[in-house]
Amino acid sequence: MIDINPCAEINLTNYKNNLQSIKSFIKKDVKIMAIVKANAYGHGAVEISKAANEIGIRHFGVATLEEGIELRENNIIGEILIFGQISPNEIGKARDFNLTLTLSDIRFLGYLKPDEKVKIHIKIDTGLSRNGFYMQHLENVKNIYNLILNVKSIRNVELRGIYTHYASAESNEAFTVKQLTLFNKLISMLKTNAIDCGLIHTSNSAATLLYPETHFDMVRIGLLSYGINITNIPINVHPVMRVKGTLIQEKNIKAGDKVGYGLTYTAKSDLIVGIVNLGYADGISRQLSNKAYFTLNGTRVKCIGRISMDVLAIDITNCSYNLYDDVVIFGEPNNSEISVNQISKILKTIHYEVLCSIGNRVKRKIVY
Repeated sequence: MIDINPCAEINLTNYKNNLQSIKSFIKKDVKIMAIVKANAYGHGAVEISKAANEIGIRHFGVATLEEGIELRENNIIGEILIFGQISPNEIGKARDFNLTLTLSDIRFLGYLKPDEKVKIHIKIDTGLSRNGFYMQHLENVKNIYNLILNVKSIRNVELRGIYTHYASAESNEAFTVKQLTLFNKLISMLKTNAIDCGLIHTSNSAATLLYPETHFDMVRIGLLSYGINITNIPINVHPVMRVKGTLIQEKNIKAGDKVGYGLTYTAKSDLIVGIVNLGYADGISRQLSNKAYFTLNGTRVKCIGRISMDVLAIDITNCSYNLYDDVVIFGEPNNSEISVNQISKILKTIHYEVLCSIGNRVKRKIVY
């Protein structure tokens, strides 16, 4: 049976192996939090989390209450930390599903009912200026220390962790060191006074590779677990997602003929145009038009004309093909396929956006 539906192959063997490589890179007593927010960066949060559970991962990071509930409803084991802010009237639901909250504003605890207990991690803003308690200068450290003492004194609050997030670990060493220095001042003060805040964690994927001193009790791994390394530190990881469509039609056109909306491509000679059943509604950015190369049977083929909502065109003149062959948008570079890195460079964006943009019409297919 011929299946022409576009799909994103999710290689769970690669995902597990990537996590094992990361485990080997860090110290044995450092835990890994698997970041599975935004549907695991488009990979499928439930299947990815189950795979992580199978190799002993017991900490997960999500952005919203709904993402956390989805994992619990699918029997994911371990602590699930919600990074984002939930509504005060959702506290009961978070408790019912055994979810841990991020505390970024002390006023949130004022909404707790007397018998309502919550688990929290305190987030410290050391320079990103997003959510978190403001601590971007040394004079702020004592205030945050006192705030933590106040939180720990609240009977129905269980403090399970404290963390910060780096603004530019992959590219700005000076600022990263500044953030770490501020955070260390606070941690030193807490430890000197025997104040236990639970798990201490600061590292994203880039910081995990570049700054071992940031590992503390746990590292938060997202992009690296999905096989994308944006640092120059070597580690054995492979892409987890491979996006492909199908060659659904081919046609011969003449020199001078136009291709696509807006007539942005003119054939310089007679050529064969292949039509692929993926478009910008599927997350294949229109900005790739006339710029990107995809892969057909191991051969790079250029995207020609504007990418439409549902289809795109490629030049297949000089390659071997059959109707209904796969056309890989991005996948494993070691197999002559285009990488997410190459796509992101064309788009002048980050890898995260490329992965998260792949739409729901592209069915996720688990492979091993």
